[in-house]
Amino acid sequence: MPHLTYTGPDPAAVGIVPLPEGWPALDHDEADEQLAAEKVASGKYRFTRPPAAKHDEQPARRARRVRDEE
Repeated sequence: MPHLTYTGPDPAAVGIVPLPEGWPALDHDEADEQLAAEKVASGKYRFTRPPAAKHDEQPARRARRVRDEE
C-alpha cells in the first residue's frame, strides 16, 4: 500500500480535513493506487512508499537470457 506525505499548503491554514478535493491534509496510507497517483500528480503529496511493482516475468526472462549468453 502506498504511503503519501502531504506537501501542500500548511494544515494550520487549510485545516486537516478536508482539502477542497475532499482529501486529508496529512500523511497517510492510500489503499487505492490510482487515487494515490492522482494525489501525487496534484502536487499536494509525494510518495514516501510508492506502490509495489506489479509482478512481471519479462525482466526475469531477460536477465536469464543475458546470463545464458555470457
